[in-house]
Amino acid sequence: MLKYGNQTNRIAESKGFAAAFPKRAADAAKRLPAKIDKADYPNRRDLTGDLIITIDGDTARDFDDAVSLTVEYGVYTLGVHIADVAEFVRARAPLDDEALNRATSVYFPGEARPMLPRELSDELCSLKPDEDRLCLSVAMDVDCEGRVTRYEIFESVIHSRERMTYRKADQILVGDPESVKRYRHIAPMLRDMRTLMGILNKRRAARGSVDFDLPESEITLNEKGEVIGLERAPRNDANKLIEEFMLLCNETVARHARKRRLPFVYRVHEPPSAEKSEAFYAFCEGLGSFKGVKRGKPLTSQNLAAILKQAAGTPYAGLIDKVALRSMMKAKYKPVNEGHFGLAAEFYCHFTSPIRRYPDLFVHRVLKADLRGELDKAKTASFKSFAGEAADRSSERETAAEHAERSVDDLYKAVYMKRHLGDEFDAVISGVTSFGIFAELANTAEGLIWLENLEGGLKFIEDKYLLYGKKASYRMGDKIRIKVVRCDTENGKIEFVKV
Repeated sequence: MLKYGNQTNRIAESKGFAAAFPKRAADAAKRLPAKIDKADYPNRRDLTGDLIITIDGDTARDFDDAVSLTVEYGVYTLGVHIADVAEFVRARAPLDDEALNRATSVYFPGEARPMLPRELSDELCSLKPDEDRLCLSVAMDVDCEGRVTRYEIFESVIHSRERMTYRKADQILVGDPESVKRYRHIAPMLRDMRTLMGILNKRRAARGSVDFDLPESEITLNEKGEVIGLERAPRNDANKLIEEFMLLCNETVARHARKRRLPFVYRVHEPPSAEKSEAFYAFCEGLGSFKGVKRGKPLTSQNLAAILKQAAGTPYAGLIDKVALRSMMKAKYKPVNEGHFGLAAEFYCHFTSPIRRYPDLFVHRVLKADLRGELDKAKTASFKSFAGEAADRSSERETAAEHAERSVDDLYKAVYMKRHLGDEFDAVISGVTSFGIFAELANTAEGLIWLENLEGGLKFIEDKYLLYGKKASYRMGDKIRIKVVRCDTENGKIEFVKV
């Protein structure tokens, strides 16, 4: 067990993510085949001769999405190939019951608690290189403006040529000679992928899709489970191209489902409330003159994107980002399509990760039934009656997983920062409350400075995210110099003082 395994396990189990699977589910997983023989699936499209790769993080163990790309006469044919988990996890069977119970995988430094047993998540449904795997594929023709002019959804058998990491792919894209030589068979495709990524990103931005540059932590453990590194996770073009391709695929599938009137689970992001819209506009007005501020009217994704673009590069950029985030509603799953505010998308769903998200698995089942001509009235009614339960359960468990992952990250950050007790750092104020301020370091560790450790006579002005005083004031986004004074490794809390 890793050094802090007992604490991690306590956090995970408190949120309903046990390490072990129930016996019925575990036994069902053990009965699954160890290998795929494509001869057993003659009705699937054989893509084993195509150049298909996966691109994931260095430490990823489950590979549920693979990509391919060809370009001809200015048309990009993008293939997104997703592990066909539904082929092995049948509805209402023991594996499905436990998948719905968990509804999501959770990921901690050095450990994952998968939604499905490892016979599936790490083996049979993981798109490993040089292995035949079953997929549900989406082939999309994309023009030079980023429009999908034609698409097709079909069952397939693939054979991934490479297990690429974001780091390796980026080395190719920046032209590292050794990497280009080593991966010369995929380098041209990766360069075309980067071009398509730019086209898709530009189109999303033009319609008002909002991209927040949210810092993610990269916590590195050694083989004993000791924290040896904490830093902001890098994001490069390889990360971005996979994000763009998955977004396009999810949107295409959701549009298809709505067109076909399929019983479905959509990913919905509602617009901010009138109250939050007005508060955000008022806050922006207090900082300066921004085009897009329209008092008395609902905040649109186009208005928000315009404000963020104007703020970029100014001292207020990080502050407006944070306030905008707090104005947003939380995305959730629903059995009806209501659009996605943040992406400025009329249709959106989650399709690309059925290994680790239950809504994706449900969506796969519906699509496969439709593709096979099995979606009669009875089956449609069955899917429709279950969609609401699947959506509600998935939304609930997603929140639980986020809390568990955040708590474990906080634990390891406190452990890491304990070695820096007494050290001073530059930080940015990440939160302002009536009892003090939170400050975040460049490595993503966050600590609290109590109000009594700040200059006296401070007044909390909630709508301005400000502690105001005659001698000093503290606003979210301001820079501050701090000293580390306490690290509670039991509860994952860090305390700073201002220096």
